[in-house]
Amino acid sequence: MFSLHGVEKRMKTFIDKALIVLKALVALLELIRRFIVR
Repeated sequence: MFSLHGVEKRMKTFIDKALIVLKALVALLELIRRFIVR
């Protein structure tokens, strides 16, 4: 039988990593915007 638990765990890990990357991108954009606005 196909196990859904492993997939769920992988999805959660993937989402966690995606959120970290998104936060890093947002922080970078904020820095760039500050430099441009200044």
